[in-house]
This record gives sequence, structure tokens and C-alpha cells, in this order.
Amino acid sequence: MFKKYFLISFVLLIAISSFAFAQKLKQGDVLDKIVARVGNEVILQSEVEGSLMQYAMENHLNPKDEKLRKSILDNLINEKLIVQKAIEDSVEVSDDEIKQRWEYFLGTMVSKYGSESRVASVYGMSIARLQYESRDNLKNAILSEKLIRKQFEALKITPHEVEDYFKTLDTVPKIPMQSEIYHIVLNVPENNQGKDEAMKLARKVRDSLLSGVPFYLLAVKYSISPTVVTDSGNLGWRKKGYLFPEYENIAYSLQKGEFSVPVETPYGIHVFEVLGKTNDSVNTRQIIFSMKKSGFLVDSIKNFLITLKKRVIAGEQFEKLAEQYSDEKETAAFSGFVGNISPSEMFGVTVLKTGEISDPLPYDLNTKKPAYHIIFKKREIPEHTATLKDDYKQIENVAKRYKQAKIYNDWIESLRKTLHWKLVD
Repeated sequence: MFKKYFLISFVLLIAISSFAFAQKLKQGDVLDKIVARVGNEVILQSEVEGSLMQYAMENHLNPKDEKLRKSILDNLINEKLIVQKAIEDSVEVSDDEIKQRWEYFLGTMVSKYGSESRVASVYGMSIARLQYESRDNLKNAILSEKLIRKQFEALKITPHEVEDYFKTLDTVPKIPMQSEIYHIVLNVPENNQGKDEAMKLARKVRDSLLSGVPFYLLAVKYSISPTVVTDSGNLGWRKKGYLFPEYENIAYSLQKGEFSVPVETPYGIHVFEVLGKTNDSVNTRQIIFSMKKSGFLVDSIKNFLITLKKRVIAGEQFEKLAEQYSDEKETAAFSGFVGNISPSEMFGVTVLKTGEISDPLPYDLNTKKPAYHIIFKKREIPEHTATLKDDYKQIENVAKRYKQAKIYNDWIESLRKTLHWKLVD
């Protein structure tokens, strides 16, 4: 496949998940010291060691690798430079945003370690103290994310740039067997009422799972997934970036066979089980709880999608209906064309035959809004050598990530030149 280029943000990894390691180092025999200054901020040896140990452990790397240590220190410096720039640019973070991030972080840790008391034991301090100690790191993480989003959310790539990128590839890659996919997306109008009731029910169901009640029985009884009877809520293997961040981050923190705490996404409340994972993909099955007050909105969206499916079966063109009705502007402008994709890349595609249309499915791919869609599998494309004509969308996506990475690195270099920082021996 193509070379992969990613904008890797270490904000949450280093600022939060390595916190326990740094605390233990501070409390041990290692004498802490300042290793770098960024503006008015300092980077301590314990921060570097904690981040290094955490990253090496999660990625099965050697923590004694000096190149890795330098990379971790460089990223810590970069993060503080981004925070400094965000403050200069008057980026704001509210108390509510910090509170929400804390609740998410605590939920992730409880999911990982089993209980709040266990989390307190691991971190060597009370939950209240941990919340207090984490506040600045949480705020800085949000500041960084906001500034990075501002820098890159409007980034575009031209056809000429895509063509130039393709010409730079040393070897033209093979594209595995794919399906030509179209879809029609309908967003569910926002309605937050009923969240408390859904969260309470999700906690009770998780308690039942922990006590040994079969997952399938609870999924069929409570999940709002339209395919739960046939798939038991199984999402299959999903690569990093294909799930909601709130869901995905917890999934990678769990071990095989563990159940998540209830987690909220734009689609609803989820409790899920990890069936397996690798460094870059995870296999889960989920129970999704509806926001009761908005249930009628979901039903109306699904019913309308079923109506559109029937119209296609009766002879209308799927592409024309996508142009007319789909809420996803990016694909509606191209008759609902998603791309030529591997069947496993989008939930629901693997069970479709050529020419078939799916029933309404939750749409949680590359969207921040709760939505449903119907999928049309137009044809299958055999394995072949990539060309700009037949595989433009895939090449464009990789070229855009490459461009993002280059601009990000240039931006960081400019921050290093214009903002004050220095290493301390």
C-alpha cells in the first residue's frame, strides 16, 4: 500500500497517560532536574522518562533507545511551543471543557484499571488530588488541539499536487480487491434530552456483563443497532481513525475480553467489549443506548432511508437520490460516491452483493454528527496496479496526509525559530 503519513499529536499521550510514570519517578530515587525551558515553562527529566516509558511500553519499543528519547523530548518541546503559541493567539479553554476532558480521562482509566480506587492506587494519590494535578495538562492538551485544528481544518490539495505526489513514489503500489461504494447520509437532529437515563441504563448493563450475562442477550434487548440480531453488535476489525475518538481511545486502553465503561459519542451511549487488537486496528462489539427523547427522530430518519431504498429498487437511480437528499456535502456533490474501498473499511459493505443496497446503518465514519446511511455497492474491482484515473481518491487522501505532515513540520520549525526555548544540560 502507499507510504503512510500521519499528523501525530502526542498531547494526550504525553501530557496525561504518562502522568503516573512521571509521578513514580519523582517519588523514587531519581533526582529530578530541568532538561529544557520553553518560554516560562520547564520540562523535567521525570516528564521525559515517564513519556518515554509509556510510549515504549505501548509500542513495544526499547526505552533505552537514545533516538527514541530525543524524539520524545523534541515532541515535549513542540507541544509546549504549540501551547505557548495558542496562548499568544488568545485561544480560550472553558472550565466546562476541562471538566469534560477530565471525566473522559477518568472514565478511560477506570475502564483500564477496573475502579476509581484502583486508579488512585496506580497514580499514588486520591482522585481529587489527581484531578487537581491534571488540570494544567488537560488545559494545555485542549489548547494544542484547538490551535492544530485551526491550522489544518481548511487545508486543501489540488489535482496538480496529487499528480506530483504520485510521480514521486518509488514504486507504484498494488491496490487490493475493492468495492465501488456510494451512500446516502441523513443526520439525526441534535437532542440531548434523555442522556442521564441512557447513561444509567448503560451502567446497569455493564454491571450485568461483568456478572456474566451473555453479551448477545443484552445486545439484542437494549442496543439500537439495526443489525444487532444478525451481528450481535460486532463492528469487526477497524483501523485507527475509523471510529469516534471517544470510542477508539478507550478501546486501545483495554485488553481482550474487557468491557468499557459507558462512553458517549455523537451517536449515543456505548458499552463495548474488546475482542482483539493490534498496534493499528481493533476488533470490538458494542451495545448502543438511545437517547430516549430523540428516539422518534432516529426512527423517522431510518424510515425515510428505507423509503429511498425502495425507490431505487423500483427503478430510480441511487446516485440521483444521493445528490438530492444526502446531508454529507462532500459525497453528495459526487452522486454519493464514497470511493473504491476495501470491504472491511466500512461497516456493512462485506455482506452486500454487487448491486445491493443496505438497510439503514449507523454512520460513524469521518463524521462528528449522529447519522444514518444506506450503502450501495455498485461493482467489485479486482486487484490492480494503482493509477490516477482509477484510484484518484485513495491517492488524494495519502497525498493530503503527506502535505499535512510537511506543513506541520514547517510550522513547528517556524515556532522553534520565533519562540524562546532552550535545552538545559
